[in-house]
Amino acid sequence: MRRWDILFTFSRSKTIKEKAYKSLVRPSLEYACSVWDPHLLTDIRKLEMVQRRAARYVLNRYHNRSSVSDMIQQLDWPPLEHRRKNARLTMMYKMTHGLVNIQNKDKIVANQRHSRNNYSMSYQLPTSRTDARKESFYPRTIRDWNTLPTSTVSAKSLEALKTLLP
Repeated sequence: MRRWDILFTFSRSKTIKEKAYKSLVRPSLEYACSVWDPHLLTDIRKLEMVQRRAARYVLNRYHNRSSVSDMIQQLDWPPLEHRRKNARLTMMYKMTHGLVNIQNKDKIVANQRHSRNNYSMSYQLPTSRTDARKESFYPRTIRDWNTLPTSTVSAKSLEALKTLLP
């Protein structure tokens, strides 16, 4: 039996259950997620299913007619997919502003062509022959980064960026 199963078994309070999920389960699901963020729908659904089960448990509503989407909305939990995307974009911000030491800086090439659709902090999308490469960290994050508004990309601090991310 895992440690969070034991904690969940003995707790009855909604706040205790929610804290247990957020401190014990969700960090396990999100550990290093900016690097391993899955792109296959089956894998995304498997991860989201853990959060859906946790929502049922926290609110103690197991009936099959209860809407889990409503439960998650009531708990104000963003989808794990959005949290992983924001983690990737936060890592990109750290990389572009020198807040982390990255050895593969040659993977990030500034966009040479500027138009009204891109800005000075946009990056060139690396070429990819396979879907696995196309959906890996650099291409996927650069694609998302280049679609962000200029005000978000040019945030003055990491905290400001996090508030501006969708």
